[in-house]
Amino acid sequence: MMGARRSSMAGSRIGGKKDRIVPFLFLLPFFVSYVMFFLFPAGYSFALSFFRFKGYGKAVFIGLDNYVKLFTYSTMWTSLGNTFFYFFSHLVPVMTLSFLLALAVKSKLLSRSRKFYKVIIFLPQMCAVVAASLVFKVIFGGEVGVINQILGTRIFFLNNLDIIRWPVTTLIVWRSTGWFFVIYLSGLTTISDEIMDAALIDGANFFQRTMRIVIPMMKSIFMFAFIMDAISSLKLYTEPVLMTGDMSGNPPAQAAPFVNVIVGNLQGGNFGMASASGWILFMIIFLITLAQFSSFKKGDEQ
Repeated sequence: MMGARRSSMAGSRIGGKKDRIVPFLFLLPFFVSYVMFFLFPAGYSFALSFFRFKGYGKAVFIGLDNYVKLFTYSTMWTSLGNTFFYFFSHLVPVMTLSFLLALAVKSKLLSRSRKFYKVIIFLPQMCAVVAASLVFKVIFGGEVGVINQILGTRIFFLNNLDIIRWPVTTLIVWRSTGWFFVIYLSGLTTISDEIMDAALIDGANFFQRTMRIVIPMMKSIFMFAFIMDAISSLKLYTEPVLMTGDMSGNPPAQAAPFVNVIVGNLQGGNFGMASASGWILFMIIFLITLAQFSSFKKGDEQ
């Protein structure tokens, strides 16, 4: 009897160790891929930002020279300004429109055709970025553009450097609204109908219910949406390059995003400066994300 108990206890200990190890075995492929394809490249690019390296030959250590050259490079500041323009010019329209569409689809007025509106609103997000950019380039074309053909005007949207960035903003609004519409709609489903019905019985109108109940209960959803939008906007590249670029794909300085600085250095063989540009962009995204997170956290505390 004693031997059977000891063997069962030993078996349970072995089984317990296996139960603790098995989850880590399932997670192991993720950790291996994370180290190989993220941590190692990130660390290597950070170290490379302190070197002059053309992709071949010997890498020469130059310290902070790459960062100093970038901060004294007027094109970098112009590109950074363009990126912030794309970010701030579409932020309010996208967030407002997507939230209002989510409220409309969630309402009882559109309950019967809710699935139809979900598909229609999200459809632009399903279009390939390259295809959408080329289509909008035709829409805003000068001589044979769709807008000019319909209105009978000759507005050179993509040649006038004063307004060249606005067609790109229009494309961003068109593509992004559906994505954030889905995020806000999922957030609205977490609000209990009983709370909304109780407010309706108490005499609260639609505007009061939205301002006093819906928006306060969706602060975490708003924070997630703003942070995701900031990250994607600061990494913007394809839309402005394809819409405003020439036949060789080079956009004018007045429309080029910050990522174009990274790509330009890579194409020119300046891998060290390209790495430094990437890390500058990372720090900008990190600081903006941290500021947004802190602002929402202070709002919750108040």
